[in-house]
Amino acid sequence: MYSFKLYKTYKEKTVNKLNFSQKELLSKVLLFFGFILLAASIGVTFYFLINVHLWDKLWKIMIHNFNFWIVIFLGAGYTIWRKIKNPLQFIWQEFFIQLFAGIIVTIAIFGTLFFWFSGISDTEIHNSYAVNTEYYEEWTEEVTYTEEECSGSGENKTCHTVTKTRHDYHPPSWQINTSTNEVIKIDETQYKNFVAKFRNEDKKFLYRINQVSFGDGNKYVTTWSGGEENKVPIATEHTYVNYLKASKSIKKRQGVKKAYDKLLKEYPKTYEGEYGNIEVDRIVNAGVNLPVNWVKSVDSKLDSYLSNAGARKELNILIYTVNSKDSGFIHALEEHWIYGKKNDVIIVMGINQFPKIEWLEIMVFAGNESLKVELRDSIKSLKDISNPEELTQIIKTKVEQKYKRVSMKTLEKLLYDIDLPIWVILLAMLCVATIIGFISIMSENNSKRDYSDILQKRSLRWKNGELLVH
Repeated sequence: MYSFKLYKTYKEKTVNKLNFSQKELLSKVLLFFGFILLAASIGVTFYFLINVHLWDKLWKIMIHNFNFWIVIFLGAGYTIWRKIKNPLQFIWQEFFIQLFAGIIVTIAIFGTLFFWFSGISDTEIHNSYAVNTEYYEEWTEEVTYTEEECSGSGENKTCHTVTKTRHDYHPPSWQINTSTNEVIKIDETQYKNFVAKFRNEDKKFLYRINQVSFGDGNKYVTTWSGGEENKVPIATEHTYVNYLKASKSIKKRQGVKKAYDKLLKEYPKTYEGEYGNIEVDRIVNAGVNLPVNWVKSVDSKLDSYLSNAGARKELNILIYTVNSKDSGFIHALEEHWIYGKKNDVIIVMGINQFPKIEWLEIMVFAGNESLKVELRDSIKSLKDISNPEELTQIIKTKVEQKYKRVSMKTLEKLLYDIDLPIWVILLAMLCVATIIGFISIMSENNSKRDYSDILQKRSLRWKNGELLVH
């Protein structure tokens, strides 16, 4: 009997010890992931605030989503419940910190998940030209800094500040400065191609504080001095929020493209050329035997036009040639490319034998109905499209006259059609709960000290038969 009691006591202690260890481990895991998620949420928040063109649309999507408000209210409700349950331990400062932090992380997490998993993230091509290119030489910098050094331990531990120096190496770099104030990184060979193209190069002496290397650290600049023959058009990809792409709108084509799979090409992307990652093929060809010189000439003329008009008109132009007599292909392409990007004018030509056009349609993301009709009729009026100058001139004229980019704001009625998959919503809830749990644990650890202080200040004592609260 005695041995059984000893065993029972030992078992209870062991179980309690294990339970304590498990709780401690769980607490540490929660703290670790909570800290990581909180830091990531703060970083994402700053990113969205810097990229206002993304943030304003993401915010509209979130406030039109029911699940976002459920998580906001659950987080706020939990914070209020903690205050009601522990009015002394959970002080008002911690209440507002947790409430504010919960709202911020919910916005950051839902914004991130909407951007990546709802389908709203899209990429469009912006057009400009190279104003100049710059080469920054390598150089070495002497950096002075302080560091705390300690020796001993416990009560015998002593620390003092030591001043140190180090040499930081700055490698060479090359970049393009565009007409739209973009900066594009290039390599040494591409920079030399610009020097050969522009036929000039100036050296700029730069004064750098604390430079210890000798004879370097300066800048070289080569500048476009005018003339279309020397201009270098620039095409760059930019991320934006596309309501139509993410919505379940009845406006989207569905189930049409399967019959045309072999004729459907992917939307063109920018690629590396002799002047950098600034090239894009404006002729997308699906099975048509096109003359190489014709393709190069049309592509070059559209590049040249868009290098100036692209930013001014917020415009991008593509030509899609397809070896099909069936004009119903346009609906397959509308489904496949979701009507293109918001700044696109896409000329779709059915061609069996170049240079004769069998059929022609114009695809624009939204609006521009008169442009679609007039541009289609003007190109179809040509006997053939063998003359690149004649074709591109019609395109430029009609686009200048009629094209107007439609703002995404006109499609805000689609906001209610945008949602997240169930597993993503559950992931968002888990992330928010983890961060709020992290904040709760941190505030509870601080509250133990606060609570003892409050009890001391509010100690009860009797004086002259009256109960006084201090």
